[in-house]
Amino acid sequence: MKVFRQKLERISGKSKFLILIPTLSTICLLVANLGQSSEIKELNKKLTNSQNEHVLLKEELASLQEDFDMYQKENKEYIEEGKAIIEKRKKLSRDAEEAVGKMEKTVSRESLNEAKKAVELLDDKEQKEKLTARISTIETKLQEKEKLEAEERLLTEIEAAVTKMEAEQTRENSQAAADKLGQLPNSEKKEHYQKRIDAVNHAINVREAEQQQPQQFAQVPGQSAYYPNCSAVRAAGAAPLYVGQPGYSRKLDRDGDGVACE
Repeated sequence: MKVFRQKLERISGKSKFLILIPTLSTICLLVANLGQSSEIKELNKKLTNSQNEHVLLKEELASLQEDFDMYQKENKEYIEEGKAIIEKRKKLSRDAEEAVGKMEKTVSRESLNEAKKAVELLDDKEQKEKLTARISTIETKLQEKEKLEAEERLLTEIEAAVTKMEAEQTRENSQAAADKLGQLPNSEKKEHYQKRIDAVNHAINVREAEQQQPQQFAQVPGQSAYYPNCSAVRAAGAAPLYVGQPGYSRKLDRDGDGVACE
């Protein structure tokens, strides 16, 4: 564009002289009948040179016009390209805002990942930082939510394992329940399940001991294994009673941990 301007200025300077061409032509015609003096020859020579230069200037002007047209075309292309870039950035901005908004409503891992991808494409640093902060807030909430859901699933599995262990009273089931319980963080719930597991393990130990020494828990003939209350159990010297022992009943086990009259 700089070259174009320089050429245009040069043409403008020379064009002042070209205005004199018609005037010189008129003069030449007026003195034609007076003969070809040296001055007239000089004027004709200047006229010819001016005409030649005029042709050259016209050609250069035409070239400049072509350059100008080309610059206009290129400039238009640049403008269109710039508009396309701006529209693309606007769309990315809208998409990112929508993705983050959806994430805040649903609070799911899928929407969180989609929001992260959309924000990563942004060029606007300020907007990117603001949306990233909102994502971090939701991600913290989501982690807490997932942790609670995982614990709830684990408690359901532990309850099923302990219930099965209490019903079947086998060491295999007892170990499976203990393995599940080991995954649970320390809490009152863990203590509760541990007591139930311990009670069943004790009952299993008692049963196995009875099988090896049948007389250990043999009752006196005619004596009832029924205890109406814990006072009777303690009076008989049988407290505490564990699941599987003679005289144990859920009625005497108030907290349901498998140990009665503790």
